[in-house]
Amino acid sequence: MLFQCRAYTEHWPIRARLESDAYSVASRVRRLADGAATRLVGGLMAASTYWQANLRLVAGCLGVWFAVSFGCGVLLVDVLNRVTIGGFQLGFWFAQQGSMVAFLGVIAFYVWRMAKIDRRHGVEEDADGPAED
Repeated sequence: MLFQCRAYTEHWPIRARLESDAYSVASRVRRLADGAATRLVGGLMAASTYWQANLRLVAGCLGVWFAVSFGCGVLLVDVLNRVTIGGFQLGFWFAQQGSMVAFLGVIAFYVWRMAKIDRRHGVEEDADGPAED
């Protein structure tokens, strides 16, 4: 028993140093993992809000396009036919040309609004285009 105690006390500085190093490494790993988890969760939250904004914009644009093309060209054609433009009834014009013009307007709005969303979330495209090697 005396030998064991002496051996333990002789190696105590080494053992204490190893325990201290192990604790230090474990605490560093824990801090790194906490930081990585925070960055990961923050990144996922940012990506989630970006895609939510994107999907809301797409749904709104498709809703407007549907309302113009189907609503004005099919459902409200009788009401719109009471108005004439250039000798053509407005319902006919919406069925033939209006939905395409509205679609171009929706595309222009989508590009403008998506650029704002990209800038807000820090994922905007370069104005110069892709980098050349």
